[in-house]
Amino acid sequence: MALALKDRNPEMWTALRTAGELDAYLTEFAQMLVEAFRMSYDRASHTADVQNLPPMEKVGRLNALEKEIEEVVFAELLEFPEDDPENEESGEPGLEGVSP
Repeated sequence: MALALKDRNPEMWTALRTAGELDAYLTEFAQMLVEAFRMSYDRASHTADVQNLPPMEKVGRLNALEKEIEEVVFAELLEFPEDDPENEESGEPGLEGVSP
């Protein structure tokens, strides 16, 4: 994740690293990823369509759901904010309004 942030928003990465907050930010962001995955998987796996399948088909469908949700969650949540040159009033470029 650190490399994704560094590639997507090098100023934010530098600001967090300089402030000593990079590890805490990435830890919180990772927890958010895990929670988003868990909630999506729980919701999708408890639908009647999945629950009413024969056992082996159910296992296959659950495995497919897991991979599909994993791809979506990572694609959406690893989109760190891009550098915003107009967001320099705070003295901490790219940190305003950013929360993991």
